[in-house]
Amino acid sequence: MKIKTTAVALLLIFSVCIFIACDHSTKFVENGIKYWEWNGEVIVEGFESEESAVKHLVIKGTVEIFPKYYMWVVQDHAFENTEIESLVIEYYKAETNYFYSEGDGTLTFDEIRECAFKNCKKLKTVSFPYGMTTIGACKSLTEVFFDEKLESIGEGAFNDCNDTFTIHFKGKPPKADGELFGNVSNLTILVAEKHLEEYTQDEYWSKYADRIAAE
Repeated sequence: MKIKTTAVALLLIFSVCIFIACDHSTKFVENGIKYWEWNGEVIVEGFESEESAVKHLVIKGTVEIFPKYYMWVVQDHAFENTEIESLVIEYYKAETNYFYSEGDGTLTFDEIRECAFKNCKKLKTVSFPYGMTTIGACKSLTEVFFDEKLESIGEGAFNDCNDTFTIHFKGKPPKADGELFGNVSNLTILVAEKHLEEYTQDEYWSKYADRIAAE
């Protein structure tokens, strides 16, 4: 009996090791939003129904099915052509993730991919979480705030935003992957005072020197 119990235990341990070592993928829906979990990274894919009536979208840091996994990105075209008016991406820390062991194991939301909110003509306000590094194209906004962790902004990210558009930066000049403000006639760029000179001398941002001010 003892040998049999030991054999079962070893089999369970072996199965867990195989599970962790191999690619793992699960698609699921929670509160009307589609998700795709892949190797511990949770990707937001959009609404379950194209007719979703959600106006104020909140993307939570964790989901019930994978509360300790890594809410990673909003997928390309995820909420394209929807009627959302506001977006909040909650800040969180994924302190336990069985697929990652490097560093301190702490992971946070990282990226909004290209056209994730394309043609969301009613979208006016967006709250980005601390630790986010990359944003793709995002139109129709009037004001955006970024913390010091932002590293890059995708080409055309703020094309065709409101004629009067204000963007706030707490950190150093992010990398611009092409022109960011097409058809924005009244642009104001407010930056942390300690980084003001860096923006006015940056290869990309310096062309907006007359629109850059410290706050």
